[in-house]
Amino acid sequence: MHKSQNIQPISLDHDIEILYKKACEEGIETAFSRAEQSAARCPFGSAGVCCRHCLEGPCRIGPNGKGAQRGICGADADTIVARNLLTNLIEGVAGHAEHGRETALALLEASEGHSDYTIKGIDKLYQVAKGLGLNTDEKTV
Repeated sequence: MHKSQNIQPISLDHDIEILYKKACEEGIETAFSRAEQSAARCPFGSAGVCCRHCLEGPCRIGPNGKGAQRGICGADADTIVARNLLTNLIEGVAGHAEHGRETALALLEASEGHSDYTIKGIDKLYQVAKGLGLNTDEKTV
């Protein structure tokens, strides 16, 4: 845990900085302090070139051109980084996809008059539709 006088900036968000300083002063553990405590990281993982996609690995690709340049399956550093990023994104989205589905269904029911929900921000609705490239010329709410 930091001493409050030694706190380094951790975010571009001013409010996060204020809350982090308060947490440090009160001895509250945060994600930032836990990350600092586990500062010794594997250089392969830090560079994004550690592949745990199958049960043959983990394969570690040399990020500086030294060592193995392809995993057991033949994936190079670019493939591994892209696959790791995509896997992380999919895992994150999958955990929240149902929220989007429920919201979309609620909006559909409201638009068809089958719900107690009402649309209050009509100007905002049209603004979003325009931003999505939808034609609203002959549409009413």
